[in-house]
Amino acid sequence: LYQYFPDKDSLVHEIVRRFTGEILGILARDLSRFRGVPLAELVRGMIGAIIAVHRLYPELHRVLKDEVRLTPTLGALSEYEDSVLMLLEEEFEERRAELRDFNPKLVSFILAHSVEASVRAFVLAQEKLVSEESFADELTGMVLRFISKDSSERGS
Repeated sequence: LYQYFPDKDSLVHEIVRRFTGEILGILARDLSRFRGVPLAELVRGMIGAIIAVHRLYPELHRVLKDEVRLTPTLGALSEYEDSVLMLLEEEFEERRAELRDFNPKLVSFILAHSVEASVRAFVLAQEKLVSEESFADELTGMVLRFISKDSSERGS
C-alpha cells in the first residue's frame, strides 16, 4: 500500500477525498432531482438522501467526524463541507420567495451541521427509538419550521 502513498496521512487523505467526492455527487444528484418540487418535498427528499448516504458507511462517517479532524486531512473535509454549504446557499437563493428572511450562509451552516449530527446519531444509535420514516418526518418538520416563510409549509 505504501508504494502508492508515502505515508499514512496521504492514504487517509485519499480515502477522505474519494469518500467525500462520492457523497457530494450523490447529494448533488438528489438535489437536482428535487428542483422545482414543493419545499416540503425537497427537504424530505434531501433528508432521505442524507440518511441513505450515512447508511452506506456509518463507521467511516464516525471516524471522519471524530478522528480524522485531528489530522492534516482536515483540508479535504473542509472542502467537502464548503461544497455542501454552497449547494444549500444556492438552493436558498433560488427559493428566496418561499423562505423567511435570513442570512443564507449562516442558516446553511446551522442546518448542515445540525442535520448531519442528528442523522449521524440516528444511524449510529444501537437502539432504535423510532422508525427511520418517523425520524425523517420529524427532522423535515424541524427544518421547515426553521426556514419557511409560510406557516402552512412548515410541515408536521
